Amino acid sequence: MHEGISVPDHPERRRGKRIRVATGAVIKVGKDGRIVRTTTVNLGGSGALLRPEEPIQLAVGDELSCECRLPEELGGVVLIWRKGKVVRVEDGAIAVEFDTGVFWQ
Repeated sequence: MHEGISVPDHPERRRGKRIRVATGAVIKVGKDGRIVRTTTVNLGGSGALLRPEEPIQLAVGDELSCECRLPEELGGVVLIWRKGKVVRVEDGAIAVEFDTGVFWQ
């Protein structure tokens, strides 16, 4: 196992697996395109849990886009999700479900 990366050992209720990985991510929020720096808590094929560096007011259904780079031990791939929506906000973290994405190295 690499530092900062773990796979949960309990069953998931999500559509796909998530991996716990802490890496920097930038989200663009709403129509005004406000930029917010976050850290990923976990990532999956259809979503992510993000923790903003500063408090932000988001609600379920708010739209955003996201960009992050995986750590080198996971390939260093750049992930860009063009469209996503907030599905949960709790304890300062934002759960996001993504509709479309692009991945490259």
